[in-house]
Formats: sequence, structure tokens, C-alpha cells
Amino acid sequence: MELGDHEITFKPQTSIKAQVVVDFVTEIAGQREVLSVLESGSNIKETNATQENQWRLFSNGSSCAEGAGVGLVLTSPMGEEMTYASIFDFPVSNNKSKYEALIAGLQLGIKMGYEHIHACIDSMVVANQTNGLYENRGRILAQYTDKVKKLTKHFKSIRLEHASR
Repeated sequence: MELGDHEITFKPQTSIKAQVVVDFVTEIAGQREVLSVLESGSNIKETNATQENQWRLFSNGSSCAEGAGVGLVLTSPMGEEMTYASIFDFPVSNNKSKYEALIAGLQLGIKMGYEHIHACIDSMVVANQTNGLYENRGRILAQYTDKVKKLTKHFKSIRLEHASR
């Protein structure tokens, strides 16, 4: 029996932008009453928050001929993991997809009200450009770096580092 005999057509799932994932997760998290682990009186940009109140973000972006997407894992201070993935409907380079993953994770952390976050990035280039150790050689990556730096100002403490594979 052939599928053509039944007029069945395959339509691949359309991709969604990272912001849609952030909005969805924020809505679901509000329904689940995620514990808010907040510490008052911390210095903004304190780099060594205790692990008792620090969220961990693992971000990964990927781009190839077939498409691009991101994956995020957020781990609460209590060890609870939340995993998210999104496929882009626009072309991006591999480095851009890694920036998009980091930006989506930081936006999610902001919307969820996290104050302390430790971001592990799978790209040494993105980690070091964001931390100022590498220079941006192109206008687009410089814009991504600026966006990340603006987002980091929303946290009382943040640590960005390269996570080797």
C-alpha cells in the first residue's frame, strides 16, 4: 500500500524563534510555582555566588546545511533540570547559533527571576568574546556580544565560561 493512494502529505514541523520558547517556559514555570531562590543585598556583578542559590545554564547552538537550532538545560540550585530545544527558521552561522542559544538562556533566566547564574557555553569563541578575552572581528558578532552583555546586567551575579565537550 502506498501513501499516495490515500492523499497523505508530509508537512515538517515549522520552527519557532527562541523568544517563543522563553514565553512558553515562563508561562509553564509560573503554573508550576517554581521556587524563587533570591538573595537580597548582593553586589551586582558579584562573580562568586554560592552554589546554594545559583542556577546553571548549559547552552548549545548548532548550524549545518540542513538547518540550525539551540538546546538549553537549566538546572536549579536544588538540582531540578529543565531542558529546551528550538529550531531556527532563518539561516545562521555556527557562532551565531551559539550566541542565539546563550541569549535565549539568559532571557529565560531573566523572565524566571533568577538572580545568580552560571552559564556554561559550548563555544570557546563566544565565551571569550563575551568575557573580553577575544576581540570581535565582525560587526554581527560584536552586536551579539553587546546583546549578551546587556542581558548580563539583569543578574546580581553571573559567571560565563567555556564548557569543553
